[in-house]
Amino acid sequence: MNLSLNYLLLVLIIALSQTSFGQKKVSVSVRLPSGIDYSKMGLSFNNGKEEKGFKPIVTNGSFTISDSCYSRYATITFVYPDSTETDGIPCFAFLVPGLSANISFYQEIVKTKNPFRNYRLTNASTFADIGESQFYKFIANESEDANLYYKKNKDSIRANEKFLNILNEKLEKVERKELKYIKLNPNQYYSLRVFNNEFTGRTNLTTDSLLHFYHQVFPDSLKNTFEGNEIVKKLNGKIHTKKGGEAPDFSVRDIKGNLVSLSDLQGKYVLLDFWASWCAPCMRTMPTIKNLREKYPKDKLEIISVTLDKNYNNFITALKKIDAEWTQIFQGSDLINRYGISLISQVLLINKKGIMVYNMQEEDDYELVKLKKVLEVAFEK
Repeated sequence: MNLSLNYLLLVLIIALSQTSFGQKKVSVSVRLPSGIDYSKMGLSFNNGKEEKGFKPIVTNGSFTISDSCYSRYATITFVYPDSTETDGIPCFAFLVPGLSANISFYQEIVKTKNPFRNYRLTNASTFADIGESQFYKFIANESEDANLYYKKNKDSIRANEKFLNILNEKLEKVERKELKYIKLNPNQYYSLRVFNNEFTGRTNLTTDSLLHFYHQVFPDSLKNTFEGNEIVKKLNGKIHTKKGGEAPDFSVRDIKGNLVSLSDLQGKYVLLDFWASWCAPCMRTMPTIKNLREKYPKDKLEIISVTLDKNYNNFITALKKIDAEWTQIFQGSDLINRYGISLISQVLLINKKGIMVYNMQEEDDYELVKLKKVLEVAFEK
């Protein structure tokens, strides 16, 4: 009897761990190439949930990264400037499926190439290994056509809507070809990655059609992953943040440690501002938002700014410059995904009943003129 009970408990634990979308621990041991300047090296680690910049402690040319991983793969990316590179600063990304992995860089006898171009991998792979090369070969013609058109006509595209429309048509052809690749390779993890990166952000295709495509094409083995859950969350967020949509609930800690939930704010108007310190248009809207905070009392209008900053110091420095006296959220990735935010700046207004009544991007209101009118009408009643 006890054995059966223990077995059932074990099954339950396994099931619960699977519903958390496969969170696991990974450890990556790295051996750096000799003779490099460590201060010039950029390093980031993406655990599937967020991307973190790292400044590793290098001992005898080696270091180790240990972290959680929510994705099928964790991604570690190296950036290193080199005079032999002719097309920007090179990035080298590696995928780690879990547990322990090893990345060992080495120099060739004749040091003519970037020192990060030569490596040996254990329990790790590159994007080329999981379908990247196959994907780019498949979309090459359409992608090249769009790129050449843009390079040839970029000045006219900025000045003439006719040229912009032609570019959009070419970009839509690229998107259609990308979707065709995904449909031909629905079981490939790289297809899910392409869909997440390319189609949950800015696209010429409708959100409803993309959500239908996702549910129809991908197998449950990919949909029942952390990435699959995030894709649905982002696409639904884009649908619900349109005017008239029911605002998704959220619960997140502000930078003072206070719990902030939309459900607790019913009876108030709630203004959500998505921004970052590096976003010039976002910084231009801050004086207006500050004026709104001063004009309307907090018991009528709650203002919540959610930063996409990864660097806390940059975020805090910008806050001091703004002198922002309203709720601030740092590392609010779940809230950002729930609202389908991919482009900033973005400002949303939710009424007392939790309905979206203003969407800055939908209104094309980047000076917030329409927002001020909406609030004036709302508080005149």
